[in-house]
Amino acid sequence: MEQKVENVKNSTEQRDKGIMKIKDIFPILTLIVMTVFFQSVSGGKVLTILNFSALFNEVFMIVIITSATVFIISQGNNDLSIAGNVGLCCAVAAYATRAGSLVFALPAALITGTIVGMINGLIVTKLKIESFIATIAMSFVYKGILELILPEANISVSFDILKADQFPIKLAVVFSIVIVAFFLFTYSSFGKKCRAIGSRKEVALQSGVNVDKTIIMGYMLVGLFSGVVAFFSLARSSGASLGSGSNLQFNALQAILLGGASLTGGSGTRFRFAVIGSIIMAILVNGMSMWGLYPLLQQLIRGMIFLVTVALSFDRKNIEVLK
Repeated sequence: MEQKVENVKNSTEQRDKGIMKIKDIFPILTLIVMTVFFQSVSGGKVLTILNFSALFNEVFMIVIITSATVFIISQGNNDLSIAGNVGLCCAVAAYATRAGSLVFALPAALITGTIVGMINGLIVTKLKIESFIATIAMSFVYKGILELILPEANISVSFDILKADQFPIKLAVVFSIVIVAFFLFTYSSFGKKCRAIGSRKEVALQSGVNVDKTIIMGYMLVGLFSGVVAFFSLARSSGASLGSGSNLQFNALQAILLGGASLTGGSGTRFRFAVIGSIIMAILVNGMSMWGLYPLLQQLIRGMIFLVTVALSFDRKNIEVLK
């Protein structure tokens, strides 16, 4: 009897390892297939020098956000207020430049984003509201505040800020952020605590992890990186508007899922999910545009892909254990 149990256990472990290998390879295959497909249907327009700038800017925005979002995803949480946060940071940064100098734009965006992230974390931890519901609700709050402080729907700043929208600067910024976030997520105690919370919150709590503090810090990190995105969004358009940061939270979430992450988080979450997923998402968004698809059709396709990735990435077994 014991031998049969041991055989079943070994068989289950081998099956789980096989599934993990497939899940590790699948994002790479998705990236290759999607790149080849859009390169073909667009008439070779995707991977060209002329399109490189648009493709890089798409990756730039998404990978910065996913580099922070992966922390809260690993906790089993989410943040659907990123667009509102980025829009708010843009507006505050724009007003800061008008009140003083362009040098105030970046600090204003970073501080605003971090405060917004802290508010999200406090609502999730102290009010005990599910992150999905809490951040959706707060996204409406931030959008409402944005409409109040932007009565004319937009505010422009000096064109001098366009100097920040240069490839060498943005490449250095995104490279630095990805490297720092990678080491922080993979090797620091903070990253390990985030994954521990996602694996089993009760066990992490009993092991001495300050769960509430870790969750709040995760949301503050998302807010901080949202401030970075907001600054470069302001630099790119030389102004803030009600549309600043639109759909960024869904792009980031879909990118991480396409990269191989699970909505339930846990110890299986890897930082590479954020990077690979961001590239896949950028190819998808840019490729559909290069293909010449109508915006409504693009939304339809993205919605279908999003539904499929959620269905494939959702760890139902883990949910049953937690229940």
